[in-house]
Amino acid sequence: MNLDNLYLNRFRVNLKAIDDIFLPPYKGFALRGVFGTVLREITCAVASADCASCGRRDGCGYVYLFETGPDPGLADAAKFRSFPRPYVLTPPLDSRNRYLPGELLSFEIVLVGKSDAFLPHVIATFEAIGDRGFRRKGSPGRFRLMNVEALGDDGRSTLVYQDGDFFGAAEPVMFTHLVDNSPAGCATVVLNFRTPLRIEEQGVTVRRPPDFAFIVNSLTRRASLLNYLHCNGPPPVEVDLSNETEGVKIRSSALVWQELERFSTRQKMRLAQGGLMGSITYEGKALGKFVPLLRLGEYLHLGKSTTFGLGNYRLSVAWTPES
Repeated sequence: MNLDNLYLNRFRVNLKAIDDIFLPPYKGFALRGVFGTVLREITCAVASADCASCGRRDGCGYVYLFETGPDPGLADAAKFRSFPRPYVLTPPLDSRNRYLPGELLSFEIVLVGKSDAFLPHVIATFEAIGDRGFRRKGSPGRFRLMNVEALGDDGRSTLVYQDGDFFGAAEPVMFTHLVDNSPAGCATVVLNFRTPLRIEEQGVTVRRPPDFAFIVNSLTRRASLLNYLHCNGPPPVEVDLSNETEGVKIRSSALVWQELERFSTRQKMRLAQGGLMGSITYEGKALGKFVPLLRLGEYLHLGKSTTFGLGNYRLSVAWTPES
């Protein structure tokens, strides 16, 4: 697996409420839903056209972010059931559902590879959403987009947009940097899921704690597709790294199921979106070489519905001295 080309940018978008804003306790569905709707409205030149057959799809911000498909040159594209979108939207992680005028609401968005060129589209979309508002519970729900910050792997933030002005390009997070900054040996890793981890196997939702091979194979597949589609990386191949994870076991699990659902405007129905919340600890000698991949997963998330913010986790590592 060669992920040397893979890079991404992580941004924090800061909003200030003008009216009372009412949102559901899990805000990822509302933010992602209105993002897609309004982005298409402000970018689409032929609103009635089907994206798949539209002659203007090349260079379209909505198509690139929401209708991701394979390059025509990708051999055996049919063996991949879906192609990941080049963004991840992470909502505020608290369950607060009301923001008063003057209060701040912040969320994060990761743009993978070439999708960072569409940051102005993202900004214009949320400025338009702020003008029209969320319109819930009798309130217009308007807000002002205050600014956008780039967040580095070291935790530092850099202002990239404010009041109509851009302040230069962000410094991307490179997978090679994650590799270079990860020590070689470790005894245990802990994944603390801050939003529900939704896992499906052959279309069936799984509620048991995932074994480490599943984590590694899922992240590898997701990363290699994103690398190919959006970072000019090599064509992806289906891999099974189960043999390389042999000996890595679940030491303990505090994962619990959390029910969630969202309304799909496309399917006109409510969809179950529950998943596993809490922490899971793995231990084993083979862990060390997978730490860079696990750190990448902190940005890319894991499992289903990542564009809504699901599968967000933080990684903790207990290191052992190299022998």
